[in-house]
Amino acid sequence: MKERRIDGVLVIAEQLARSSLPTPPGGSPVLFKQITELLLEDGQTLYGCVHCDFVGDSAPQVRPHLRVHRSGNAAPLAALNGMSVAELIGRAQAWERLASERDEWKDRAQKAEKQLGTLRNALKGLSPS
Repeated sequence: MKERRIDGVLVIAEQLARSSLPTPPGGSPVLFKQITELLLEDGQTLYGCVHCDFVGDSAPQVRPHLRVHRSGNAAPLAALNGMSVAELIGRAQAWERLASERDEWKDRAQKAEKQLGTLRNALKGLSPS
């Protein structure tokens, strides 16, 4: 791996940045696909673009920059560097589990909304006018 420096300070660790989205129960944390978290030798933490050398103090500062890299490619290959086939399969399976859980919760929420609507209608009939 090529030595990377930001303003002359050595980057000692780099990983995909964690999103502020909540971690699903029993699941893995949600990571940005195009934003990395950079730990510098002086203790600073910065966030960078996986496509170029753009950096910011926070992930939300990097997000608008990503528009300059939009193209027909849906998945950035830079985010896949260093991942084995087993890791890719594991991530795909985790994504499928997450999607399945999301669909289950969506069904439950829709049923609960219907029940709540029925309850509200019943209570309207009991309120004094």
